[in-house]
Amino acid sequence: MTEAEDPFDGSRLLKASEVAAFFGVHPKTVYAWIKQGRMPHVRTPLGGIRVEASQVAALVAASREEKPDTP
Repeated sequence: MTEAEDPFDGSRLLKASEVAAFFGVHPKTVYAWIKQGRMPHVRTPLGGIRVEASQVAALVAASREEKPDTP
């Protein structure tokens, strides 16, 4: 991915490892979130898991709204 590409382009599908890198967690954590129903996903024809970039952006926005500002 080049720097000019928007990682949150709504049509882009991200691998679990890409989502994990963004959140600073292990890919197994992303799989756990998916299993718990906390992260919407799609399956590829070969059984892989992908997350829409727009969904990740929405989760980030929601998490920012939940956290109160601290001085």
